[in-house]
Amino acid sequence: MSRIDLSKTLKVVDCPIYFFVNKNDIQTSTEITVDYFKALKAPKKTLLKFENSGHQIHQDEAEKFQSVIIEILTAVL
Repeated sequence: MSRIDLSKTLKVVDCPIYFFVNKNDIQTSTEITVDYFKALKAPKKTLLKFENSGHQIHQDEAEKFQSVIIEILTAVL
């Protein structure tokens, strides 16, 4: 999986896409993710930042994560 460069292999998606970015993530580079988000073409794209979590947002900021998911689902349903 780490050998796949999405910025080269997946430049366009045909559906809404949501990126969850963690300030303290030591496994996934926030800078690379933000750069890819900016370059990716999609009918709707959203970048959601979590300032107080590492790689496991759902554990580190569980309440905020749940609220964001509910907001997204409410908006699209």
